[in-house]
Amino acid sequence: MGEVNRMSAFILRHPFAAGLLILAAVALASLCAGTLAGVIDWGDSTGSESMIDVSSQTTAPPADELSPAPPAVFSWKPKPAPDFTLMDQDGQTVTLSGSRGKVILVNFIFTQCEEACLQITREIRGLQEHFGKRMGRELVFLSITLDPEHDSPKALKVYGRKHNLDFTTWRLLTGSREEIDALRSSFGVYAEKIKTKAGHPDILHTAKAYVVDRNGVIADMIPPGALTLFGAAVVERVLGVSHG
Repeated sequence: MGEVNRMSAFILRHPFAAGLLILAAVALASLCAGTLAGVIDWGDSTGSESMIDVSSQTTAPPADELSPAPPAVFSWKPKPAPDFTLMDQDGQTVTLSGSRGKVILVNFIFTQCEEACLQITREIRGLQEHFGKRMGRELVFLSITLDPEHDSPKALKVYGRKHNLDFTTWRLLTGSREEIDALRSSFGVYAEKIKTKAGHPDILHTAKAYVVDRNGVIADMIPPGALTLFGAAVVERVLGVSHG
């Protein structure tokens, strides 16, 4: 794809900061839209709803609907998750279908990542602690490396121990380059190998987390920077829907 531009590199390397900026922009846009709704006439009101009408229908939700939820801009169209056979940090074979019946949080990292992956790992570890005893019984996490040439099971285990991950419910996975590339493409994950200014290899990549429901469908996506703010709410929703 060629070198990404400076702004894209910032977003990929600092997903949490970029996510906060996006959320602020969305909030500001929503505020401006609400402020202008009463003074701007968007077309012929006889042929379509005016902006002020739509605003009156979407504000002031019932009190029981005020729980944290991701903004509408984070909408996701569900699609089947690709099955795979990879190897975990203990050298054990793992398949996505092997966790059918549970909700699965899938994301992509690499152990030499010095910025985005560390933040995402901390955020997911917070989710692991949040769900406590439900982990394993209802929910599992799978993190897939984008650097299989370096990230052997041993390297993944060292990374997991360094970040105090609970391997009983969160497995770090690796495979061949062909398997990883096909899998990230199926999930829609961008990744590009580059060299830093110091000449060290690096991988710029999107840091989304995907929530796979009990039936193997990618039911939702959590964008980078939003795992701490909305991750628990999104997973809870998929858990609830999956029960139904």
